[in-house]
Amino acid sequence: MVTKERAVVLAEALLSRERQAWPWMARLPPVIVLDVEEHALGWLVFWQSVECVRSREIEKMLVGHGPYPVDRQDGGIHHIPVTTYVGEDSSHLPLKKSLVPLD
Repeated sequence: MVTKERAVVLAEALLSRERQAWPWMARLPPVIVLDVEEHALGWLVFWQSVECVRSREIEKMLVGHGPYPVDRQDGGIHHIPVTTYVGEDSSHLPLKKSLVPLD
């Protein structure tokens, strides 16, 4: 069983790997986990730029990304197409195959 804290560690590790693997991610400002919500699958891990979180200035906000759903059973991190995430009822989200190897 994956705890909320473990879900954060897994998402942070994925963000770090993506920054190294994708040139466009390397150009982003540093990011941080902003919030974690319980979900039918497990956990939704939200992230944002450190600058935006600290300053609360909307101009520093990263847009166009959704949260990472972390599977409560096996720690797999899935992908939500950002255009389908609406926030209120996330139990219906169309998840794509796990992005990372499972623990």
